[in-house]
Amino acid sequence: MMAPMRELAIVLGLLLVFGALAIAAEAPILEAISLGAWVGLLGAAVGVPSGVAYHVALHRALSPRGELPSGWLLRPLELHPRLRPDERPLVLSLCYLGAAGFVAICVGIAIVGCALFLAFSRGELQL
Repeated sequence: MMAPMRELAIVLGLLLVFGALAIAAEAPILEAISLGAWVGLLGAAVGVPSGVAYHVALHRALSPRGELPSGWLLRPLELHPRLRPDERPLVLSLCYLGAAGFVAICVGIAIVGCALFLAFSRGELQL
């Protein structure tokens, strides 16, 4: 990933965290937890199947040519340069869709976590 893209990802991540804090701070506790749970579930419903489909598509693209090293499942992004131009659209679109699902899961967790943190700090919830 190029440096400007990494910086953009950091800024977007911070905006998501602050947005989750704002949502959790303004919404009633149960609504914030419900929103976070639904966002996370939607992310899982999109991200998990597309992540599996991405790995299958990557395997189908590179395996016939013998370009899959052992342990490829641990670092599949390193294999993207090995894709031919006609294979890239399918494989990379599934990769990005799975990544978007993962981000949605993280945002859902952040919303729930922020809501619980604020509720405990305000004394609305106790252990």
